[in-house]
Amino acid sequence: RKLRPNVGSFLIWQQPHFIYLAELVYRANPSDEVIKKYNHLVQETAKFMYSFATYDEFHGRFILKGAIPAQETLRAATTINPPFELSYWHYAMNVAQQWRERAGEKRNLEWDEMIDKLSPLAYNEDCLYLAAENAVDTYKDIRFTSDHIGSAWLCGYPADEQADTCRLYEEYASLGVGQLELGQDMGLGLPDDRYECHSVG
Repeated sequence: RKLRPNVGSFLIWQQPHFIYLAELVYRANPSDEVIKKYNHLVQETAKFMYSFATYDEFHGRFILKGAIPAQETLRAATTINPPFELSYWHYAMNVAQQWRERAGEKRNLEWDEMIDKLSPLAYNEDCLYLAAENAVDTYKDIRFTSDHIGSAWLCGYPADEQADTCRLYEEYASLGVGQLELGQDMGLGLPDDRYECHSVG
């Protein structure tokens, strides 16, 4: 049974979870047994992630579109490159390649191309991350600051090198508690209950 089909059917932020969790299992027990048990599912997950990304021939890059990000106030039809999903894609595809190497397999060259050409995280003239590449009014429109703040999770999991933690600190300072509308339901089912900034500092 699908819940909230106008939102749930378009969410992709959870797709890399298997790769993330499998990596945690491997770090706790770095063994051939773990690789044999989970590598097939890691690779199948990465295959989907590669197929979901769209190659933008004009700009020579891969983009993520056609989905509602974890910040659910954004629309699937118009949202391009939401930051949490973009960073999670970058992290998980890198990890999937590492699993191939651990299993004695060659790296997937198409995946390497996507990793190299995946769009960078978008930011505005004040160097603050945007809720999506085309959400240019992120810090002016309450729609972008009253829901799950997608860029807030960039400093938690996954700890991906795409995110500039100094820029994130500036972003939080610019928002202020009042603008974050913390009295509203931030959604316990989403990544915001896990984003402790343990990767910072």
